[in-house]
Amino acid sequence: MSEDPSKHPSYMVHWKVRVLTPDKRITPALISQIRKGGISIDFNQMLAIGTEVLVEFHVKYKNELTRLRAKTQVQSCILKSNQAPIIHTIIKKMDSHDVHTFNNILQTLSESKEVNLRI
Repeated sequence: MSEDPSKHPSYMVHWKVRVLTPDKRITPALISQIRKGGISIDFNQMLAIGTEVLVEFHVKYKNELTRLRAKTQVQSCILKSNQAPIIHTIIKKMDSHDVHTFNNILQTLSESKEVNLRI
């Protein structure tokens, strides 16, 4: 899953996530966008480009709450005035079942009639 995610459409979401940083701290955060191969996280701190973080989040899939985990790497970090930093990550490793679920969620979002989902 290491292809450039910026070449794919992004979709707005509002999912709680737990982020494990290299210093072994688990921090709750919010996933604000997803796209094939990448996740954007509203985080409470800046992270250096190249930093690897583990993420764990739950999504409703096929009417069940499903846990997804991924090893990600910070691609960019954006700091806006009066807002939490936005961490754009590339998914480096994800269990094959989680990849399948994640891709199906992206497919569902791409077929949605909600215009505001796509960025």
